[in-house]
Amino acid sequence: SEAPADAPMKKGGGGGAALALVAHRLAPATLSAPGWCGRCRGFLWGLKEQGLECGLCRCLVCAGCASASTERCPTFDTAEGADLLTNEAIAAGHRASSSSSAALEAFAEARQIRTLTGTLSTPDGAKLLKNIGLSKARLRDVKGALQAFEEARAIYESTGTLESASGAGLLRSIGAAHEEAGDTRRALEAYGAARGILERCGVLESDEGEALLKSIGLMHESRREFRGALEAFTEARRIRALRGTLGTAGGARLLASLVGVLGEVGDLKRAREAFEEARRIHSEAGSLGSLDYARLLQSAGSVGAKCGSDAGETLDAFKEARQIYESQGAMKGTIGISLLRSLGAAKRDMGDLDGAMRSLKEAQSICIEIGKQGSVFGARLLNEIGLTRGKLKDYRGALKAFLDAHRIYAQVGSLCMAEGCLLLQHIGDTKKAMGDVKGAVDSYAEARKARERVGLLETAEGAKLLTSLGVAHCVRNRTQEAMEAFDEARRIFVEAGALDSAAGASLLISLGNARRGAGDHSGALSAYTEARAIYRQTDSLESREGAGLLENIGIVAGAQGDLRSRLQAYAEALCIHERAGTLHTEEGARLLANIGTAKCKAGDLEGGLEAFEQAQRIQEDLGTVPEQLANLLRSIGLVRGELFDHDGAVKAFVEAKRIRESAGTLESLEGARLLMNLGTARGLLGDLNGKLNAYSQARLLHEASKTLDSEDGALLLNNIGNARKEYGDLNGALDAYSDARNVRKRTQTLETPGGAGLLNNIGATKAQSGDLQGALKAYQQAVAIRERTGTMQSASGADLLMNLGATREELGDIDGALQDYDGARRLRELTNTLETANGALLLMSIEGAVAKKSSTGAHEPSKKVGLRC
Repeated sequence: SEAPADAPMKKGGGGGAALALVAHRLAPATLSAPGWCGRCRGFLWGLKEQGLECGLCRCLVCAGCASASTERCPTFDTAEGADLLTNEAIAAGHRASSSSSAALEAFAEARQIRTLTGTLSTPDGAKLLKNIGLSKARLRDVKGALQAFEEARAIYESTGTLESASGAGLLRSIGAAHEEAGDTRRALEAYGAARGILERCGVLESDEGEALLKSIGLMHESRREFRGALEAFTEARRIRALRGTLGTAGGARLLASLVGVLGEVGDLKRAREAFEEARRIHSEAGSLGSLDYARLLQSAGSVGAKCGSDAGETLDAFKEARQIYESQGAMKGTIGISLLRSLGAAKRDMGDLDGAMRSLKEAQSICIEIGKQGSVFGARLLNEIGLTRGKLKDYRGALKAFLDAHRIYAQVGSLCMAEGCLLLQHIGDTKKAMGDVKGAVDSYAEARKARERVGLLETAEGAKLLTSLGVAHCVRNRTQEAMEAFDEARRIFVEAGALDSAAGASLLISLGNARRGAGDHSGALSAYTEARAIYRQTDSLESREGAGLLENIGIVAGAQGDLRSRLQAYAEALCIHERAGTLHTEEGARLLANIGTAKCKAGDLEGGLEAFEQAQRIQEDLGTVPEQLANLLRSIGLVRGELFDHDGAVKAFVEAKRIRESAGTLESLEGARLLMNLGTARGLLGDLNGKLNAYSQARLLHEASKTLDSEDGALLLNNIGNARKEYGDLNGALDAYSDARNVRKRTQTLETPGGAGLLNNIGATKAQSGDLQGALKAYQQAVAIRERTGTMQSASGADLLMNLGATREELGDIDGALQDYDGARRLRELTNTLETANGALLLMSIEGAVAKKSSTGAHEPSKKVGLRC
């Protein structure tokens, strides 16, 4: 018999692996009726297993033809064949990761079939493209994966099937691919879209929904968007609790992530609760010696250090984690590096800088030993080393570590990730600390561009960067640029709902400082007050930062003339420092110095001196910057002088001078001021030589620094004139006064109360030297200045009129003299200074002039000076 005519097999279109994918699926077959080979037409002999049958198209072949077959099964020319290839590839991919290449070949063949059969643009075709993308992702072909995913997404959208659990799964795969490519912004967008679909489909409360939320949380955490991470992890926890899967290993891992994020946002209470819950799960599961539990301990230790927990508890957590890692043989790997890096950061947060460096150095040794120094692990470690060296004031060492980390991030292409952006900010901070403010601005600008490229500027961390940029602009006196940076930072904080945070308060404080520097005390007080409200709302006013904020509020209140509010703010800051045990610090000493100044201005000289001397003791114990101690001693000397303790004043000024000489800072404007104060104090002790010598040294310093043409210089020259006058050197005195007058003319400060005082001194000296007309002219000029500046109604104005009257009397103008004396008396009555030595002298002058007029009958026309009292 002949074989049927419709039994032929199709020829294959290729060979090797491609042919194997679409070949017949042959298996031995026992025929119940006679049969013929579909290829050679030969009869199939035997009682059983006469030939081989394809399980797909059911064709029969003999053993000989089967071994030489190069034909393609016709099933693989249909959509069903494409489905079969897809399922076989998926199964192969699940069996072993090494099968990804083979799976991808099968998917490619299935795609070709669907293209030829016109079934690619169907839901099944979209699922095929999704699987192609997953296979390419496993092979690290992220670009190819994204291309396949986007093709699948387009089909889902065109067929209206994106709004499904399968569509959400595709979007999650797209997010994972973007995450692998480092594009965290697009990854979050895809994850967010997937979440929205699951919510609308009512299936977010599922294993898939929980896994998606955890991915969203981890992505937010990698971007340092901790509030977003907290929201996602909290929702994932709720779903696990609802489904009864929280008490599993996966639930414990989720809680560990939650612990870390709660620590970042400063919620220590909830972090402890999450830790205890995760610990209970591990205890019940008997996994307290697992790596997962060690990671939980590591996270708890980091949180404890950030939030100020007990140092012993914090270090015990790290110690227990290390014991577990060592027992598992994991310390000599990236896990050990991570632990030691976290331990170093924790010790730094707790103030143990030497201990921090030891832990980081140990981590660095492991990193070098396993060849990871040029990886992201090495870069992260260098970043922590840089931060710790910065705390140690080793800014050069810090900058070197940061730049080495920068080089690694650039090499591995991670500079535009959140960690790389933060590193650039650290470089800027370090350059600013080294005085390279321009370099800092450049680094901040580079960090800003990097954040903009990856969508990380519109975040709380981006706002922090802009705050730092604004502060740097302030240091460079670029107020406009600073305000623009601060305004942008504030907008971002508000939109991110993060203004009511420590970082938001820091921005407001920086904004207040900028406004204060620009003279806008009202605006500064408004910013400081808003920051104080945030500190109170977040229970963080009881801190060094809170005390510093209150000090700033006091400074601004004082600048507005509100001494009561100033002292009140200082007192509150002082109480915070005392309760926190931080008064014995540089910040505490600075506050005490400000308290001393405020009390002196309020008339409490004894209280002011007590505050200054307490600040002095702290600064001496701390070994603070010599210039700061010298300034404080000068303040002490000035107060002692006001309290008539001239010997104590001289001692304070001499000690301040010695410190400045040792530090090489005497040759400065502050040094010149100090020498002038020293000269005045010595003069009050009767040491005229010491007085004039100190003044002369001060003049030399002003001339050397080209600062003699200033109000300080004019005051010094006035004092030199006074000293020479005391010596009886009237010509020398007039020369000094003339120099002072010329300085005031050049600096446009003659038309001031100080200028009037100088003209009064010139008048007195000219009168003493017999130049009464010159004296009269000087006094009249002084009166005119005081009238124009509204400072006539004062004790100094009364003294001036008395001197003017005395000169008129000497010139024989008794009526004019009496008119001036009468004006002086009214001023002293108005200022309650008639009952003083100068008041008594005035009354005696009036009595003498009246007697002189009565005895001589003199009645000369008085010379009007236009005085109105």
